[in-house]
Amino acid sequence: MSNGIPVLKFGSWATEATYASGVSAGQPTKVPPTGDVWIPSTPVTAPQMNYLLNADAQDHVALLALSVAQGFMNWAVGLAPPVDGTFVTSGQWDAVAYDSFYQRWVAIDGSPTSTQVCGYDSVDMGKTWVQHFALTGVGGPSTNCNVLGFAADIAGNAIVLFADHAGLSGGTETCLANLYQQGGFSTPLPLATSLATNGLVFAEPTGTGAQFVAISATQSGGSFTATAYKVVPNGISNPTDTALTLPAGWASGTNHIGQFFSAPSVGLGETLIAMAGATPGTDTAQLLMVVWTGSAYTFTSETFAALSGQIITGIARSDAAGLWAVMAYDGTHSHLYTSPDLATWTLQGTYSWQSTGLASIGSTWIILQADPFNVTWRPAISQDNGATWHPGSFAFGSKPAAQIAVGPAQAMVFSGALLSKSDIVGLT
Repeated sequence: MSNGIPVLKFGSWATEATYASGVSAGQPTKVPPTGDVWIPSTPVTAPQMNYLLNADAQDHVALLALSVAQGFMNWAVGLAPPVDGTFVTSGQWDAVAYDSFYQRWVAIDGSPTSTQVCGYDSVDMGKTWVQHFALTGVGGPSTNCNVLGFAADIAGNAIVLFADHAGLSGGTETCLANLYQQGGFSTPLPLATSLATNGLVFAEPTGTGAQFVAISATQSGGSFTATAYKVVPNGISNPTDTALTLPAGWASGTNHIGQFFSAPSVGLGETLIAMAGATPGTDTAQLLMVVWTGSAYTFTSETFAALSGQIITGIARSDAAGLWAVMAYDGTHSHLYTSPDLATWTLQGTYSWQSTGLASIGSTWIILQADPFNVTWRPAISQDNGATWHPGSFAFGSKPAAQIAVGPAQAMVFSGALLSKSDIVGLT
């Protein structure tokens, strides 16, 4: 009771079972009571009142879901990296991540014309970006510095993985660096003398953070070689790395790698990663589960027969729905699969359009969806496990690089020089 007004609460207390006997016995129900709903000149019974309250509550929930979906389809116009004259920038977004410790978005710009990787942050949900730290080189001018992966953890650390073409570290190498607090980058940590063509970094989803896994791969024709490292940030000093052993089929093999994806589950303390082939029908798609046991990492290859002949275009985990999700493409159609356990998969939908990227906020799935002619790509959401997709307002003029980053109640989609953010807040 608040100011004389009853406070009505509703939620999962209403079951599908019939109401127990007696006017005040049992648990509230969604099932209509037997007999007349209301007999004139008699009090409304507990079963009848609870049914009416639940029916009214569902109308409010449906209206709230509709308003959330409508708001989430409003995306900001394309945002370009700011240039403040302090650092040399390429004008390209290479990676974006959310730093929950400092409650900020962090973006990385690897410059193709100088010996720098520049960093930006935003503390107002992406409305404004400040460029105020850079990883400067120790060698001569670099012809290119390809950012391969970037991730932030819950302890305020962020790791960037990049292929350095003879600039930052003084040699042609694949390197790591730690973005510490708001002061800048650590010095680069060379991982290999070869230049990786694909890579991935993800933060350990369990514990207190301060631990990452980095995977880099080099391509030679139709063959690849991949390496994995446990990475621990070390403030302004080099992060420390420990080599990890990848299973057969991941350490090396025959495949043209299109991209790596990762999908963490905070609830399970697991991270699913995907090796996406480049061409449907020619290259293969692979899934790998990574788990930190408290003393070591374990890697388990996951079998998914339905992916034969398809390439993965995105993976995600929804702890709210208790589902893993994979979006795949067979050269003609896109397919969304979900699984509660990575053993039993359900085909949720087959679509005539292409898509790229996949992420989740709560039980809402987010993709980048192409028009029928693959000319424009729009962020799109589904709140019914892929049965229907609702395209957003902002459109990219070319195929994005499958980059969707999520934070609390917000998603960021970026490709090259443009970044778009969702307007909605409060979505969980």
